[in-house]
Amino acid sequence: MTDSKAPKRTAAEIEAEIAQTRTDLTETVNALTDRLSPKNQLAGAKESAIAAADKLADKAAVFLSTAGETTVSFADDATEMARTLVDEMKVKAKSLADDAVEGDPKALAIISGAVAGTAALIAAAFLRRRG
Repeated sequence: MTDSKAPKRTAAEIEAEIAQTRTDLTETVNALTDRLSPKNQLAGAKESAIAAADKLADKAAVFLSTAGETTVSFADDATEMARTLVDEMKVKAKSLADDAVEGDPKALAIISGAVAGTAALIAAAFLRRRG
């Protein structure tokens, strides 16, 4: 059953449509062949690998930069803390020395113990070197 209302096409129009369909089909087949070519797939994989390596290198650079900055900051903080402790120890040592000069028995005992301990360490080091 054909639709009598549909316009009649000429043989030339049908042949032109077939020719256009063949051209379209050929272009599609050629595009698929090109896309599925092992050479082109290898090139695509290579480009993807290079892009992934570049991205990873960028991330590593950021990480190392951040780690370096953190390390420097930590070292600065540790240095500042050490200076603060040294300053505190100087104040305490000065106070202890002042107390010992004034005859404070507790201060004299602490200094005597420190001197005895230091002497024992020196003697042990001396004996170790000789032995």
